[in-house]
Amino acid sequence: MNRRQPLIIALIWLLTVAGASTLTWGVISSAGTRVGQPAPLTAGVTTSPAPASTPSPVPSRSAEPGHSVTPSNKPTGSKPTGSKPTNTATASPVTITGTWSEDPGKVTASCTGTVIALIAVVPTLGYKAQVGKDGTKALTVEFEQTDSHTEEGETHLSISCEDGKPVFRHD
Repeated sequence: MNRRQPLIIALIWLLTVAGASTLTWGVISSAGTRVGQPAPLTAGVTTSPAPASTPSPVPSRSAEPGHSVTPSNKPTGSKPTGSKPTNTATASPVTITGTWSEDPGKVTASCTGTVIALIAVVPTLGYKAQVGKDGTKALTVEFEQTDSHTEEGETHLSISCEDGKPVFRHD
């Protein structure tokens, strides 16, 4: 055994430990940035054909305290580039997103025509949430206090689409 062999073995060991440590800290750091972030709950996504007429966009404003409705995409048209003008406009369905936020938590849903989709449910500290779905037309969210076993600690929320916008109703 010559004098260089232990030095080469030590160098390989040192590089292996440094590489493994760097990889481990990279994975931990990546996972740590998502800790504490709300995980969105998604309902089934259904596509529908484009409407015959182009609906007007809904302004972003709050209808009631704690409620907001905003359009998330607007119809787009394509303009051909050439010497012959044509009347081919491609309109995509308008998706309007709304948020309900009160003491038990926050619910975000979107409507594409009459099709409802759940974007996220985030209960506040001390509450838990259960989600129900009635086809593509309605959603239900029930918030319940984690330390209460009575109906006083419950909030029932029904969500449906009216005029292409999410409408939130609670008991």
